[in-house]
Amino acid sequence: MGSYRLGDLSIFYVSFDEPWRQEFFADLRAKAPLAENVHGVTGHDNAIKECARRSRTDRFLVVDADNLVRPELLDFVVDDTNLTDTSFSFSGHNVVNGLEYGNGGVTCWTRNTALTMRTHAAAVDERADVDFCWATPTFVTGKLGSDVHIARTPYHAFRAGYREGVKMTLLDGVKLDSLTEVQQVAEESNWNRLLIWTSVGADVENGAWAVFGARQGLWDIWVEAFPTTLINDYGWFTKCWESWSKESPVEASTALGTELNRRFDLGLQDLSPSASRWVKRIYRNSRWSGLIDVGYGQAPTSLSDAA
Repeated sequence: MGSYRLGDLSIFYVSFDEPWRQEFFADLRAKAPLAENVHGVTGHDNAIKECARRSRTDRFLVVDADNLVRPELLDFVVDDTNLTDTSFSFSGHNVVNGLEYGNGGVTCWTRNTALTMRTHAAAVDERADVDFCWATPTFVTGKLGSDVHIARTPYHAFRAGYREGVKMTLLDGVKLDSLTEVQQVAEESNWNRLLIWTSVGADVENGAWAVFGARQGLWDIWVEAFPTTLINDYGWFTKCWESWSKESPVEASTALGTELNRRFDLGLQDLSPSASRWVKRIYRNSRWSGLIDVGYGQAPTSLSDAA
């Protein structure tokens, strides 16, 4: 309990099947020479627990495999005086669609929280089946800490889009009765992010695959009624990819968008590369910070930059 400079903590680069792993890990080691690679652990919760077991400090930093950390993040200081077992979430800049929020960003954990959480396959809380932030106390800092490269391959771009296309339509991790209800109750910033995931990215290599993935996720969850927990089953993604990979991402996205708009009046747009660049130039990311309400009752605390 106290103040922590992030660069002084144990830092872990968590990878699974990313072919660029060595390149991005080398970049992190150049900025944080003691960083370690936790590789190939099945299940994100299991990987976090492995980081906790290896950590030499009470708090530790987790960097997902598609992240390039901004050097200034390591000089950032968190104060958990009133948030002892709370995780701190940092925003990532998505290089495909320009969004900046917690998705894919760096997270600062405590060993106790990581070792005692029950998420995904081990979850007793329905919300935790989808994402840890709905089952563990999480403070959103609003601090931009990394650049997230989701589209280094078509497969990884599609998987990232699919997973977020699903998660952005859930309320606190729970699926509502209809997508229309989601649109009525969702925070405006979250709904706007969903629209961007499902429309923006044609100007970036493999960006069309991310858009296709986001639309396919919407279709599978809200039309085909697939279980939301599939987004954490990477074996399922790999098996289904054999079929998806044969599609033209632009043509498949267009067909899905037309039908999704007809059914749900979403207003999805099929944007050209120049239109995607224009949206990213004018869109302004929201800067929110505070505790995600998961029933733990803590009050937000202050955060500060290191001098």
